[in-house]
Amino acid sequence: ARAAFANAAKQVQREAKSLNQEAIGLLRALSEAHPKRVDFAIELAHAFREQARIARLEKDSNTAHEANQSALELLDRLLRENPDSPYFKFVFADTVTSMPVGPSRRNGLALSRAIRIATSLVREYPSMPDYVALKAKALLARGDSGSVTEAVQLIEQLVDDYPAMAQYRLLLASGLQRLANIDLEAKRIDAAKELLEKTLAVLEAGTEPDQRPAMLDIYIDRLQQQIQEMQ
Repeated sequence: ARAAFANAAKQVQREAKSLNQEAIGLLRALSEAHPKRVDFAIELAHAFREQARIARLEKDSNTAHEANQSALELLDRLLRENPDSPYFKFVFADTVTSMPVGPSRRNGLALSRAIRIATSLVREYPSMPDYVALKAKALLARGDSGSVTEAVQLIEQLVDDYPAMAQYRLLLASGLQRLANIDLEAKRIDAAKELLEKTLAVLEAGTEPDQRPAMLDIYIDRLQQQIQEMQ
């Protein structure tokens, strides 16, 4: 069943890649013909982000980097033209958090800017959970122990406030697993194991085994195997 799922996923990915490439061509032409149409520019930025996502799945880091940079250049222009818009702030920061920072100083500076933007959005709109999640994702992207710890605290509150929102549980699991990896690198095996067990509990909560998506089952199986290897 998993082999069939993997083959179907690859076919869907190929089709998505082809359609997205066509969309980029059309949206680029529309944006050039109508430079004042913000909606065309936004859709083009979304298409570049999708191109980067697909490239990452294909382990094509060069294409992913170029697509992300194209999206950022568009969004940076829109943000400069609309500096008070929460929407453009959000989309810019959200795009940055999806990019690997790596050794690039430019990406590092963009991430610092994204964290500042997300922090200001949370301060101005404290009741908007998506802005809190954005700040958490930006902190996770930074990756140091202090930032990841702060991110996990933010997401734990989101999960408490919105227990039915699966995306917050997945984000919390990602944060807990990153903390576990930090402990593993520091040879704190017991602390890492405890965090992985907590990650597993977060993923299993609220869903019956026969109702979970296949990808979630795979994620849970890998975690269980990792925990068993640490016994």
